[in-house]
Amino acid sequence: MLTDSIISNVLKNISEKTSTDQQISKYLSTKSYRQEKIAFNDPLEITDLEKFFRFFSKESKLVLPQDYLDFLLIHNGGILYSHPEYGGGLELLSLQRIEELYAIYKEFLPVGWYPIAVEEGTEFLFIDSNLCNSASRASNYLFWASIEDINDAPTNLNSNFELWLDRYFASQGNRFWEWMKYPVEYYYR
Repeated sequence: MLTDSIISNVLKNISEKTSTDQQISKYLSTKSYRQEKIAFNDPLEITDLEKFFRFFSKESKLVLPQDYLDFLLIHNGGILYSHPEYGGGLELLSLQRIEELYAIYKEFLPVGWYPIAVEEGTEFLFIDSNLCNSASRASNYLFWASIEDINDAPTNLNSNFELWLDRYFASQGNRFWEWMKYPVEYYYR
């Protein structure tokens, strides 16, 4: 395991806050708490990684950033903040699901983009390979968008994966990138 990486520290923090039955208490604006589920998949198998690199080399414009690769080597996807009875939440895609969704949506995606997470089946977390810098982890390559809005209004998250995951966990599964859209007047309606 990558014991000194930011991603391993973020995942350790999540693990420490999650109960043995994969439940975490989420604070609600109603001043109450609700139990939600956080579950990660097993690590990526080397054979799957080799297959994926063959897929990526075939799709020559796609880049797998180092911090995201580090995550996959610890957990090949998972689910974050899912309601225990009703489901939902954010699905961090396994490599297999990335390939499946990329094949489905490829014609709608900008060159070099691919999904790595999906929420409620309609909105996606994307990597823009064109913004990945293989020499540095400090690349802002993540975007949030629905397929309908991807070419017109994707939201630049100004983040890499490990920073995004840390912030997503700190915000308890809320879309922290939307918080500044609402002025104080909106909050007190």
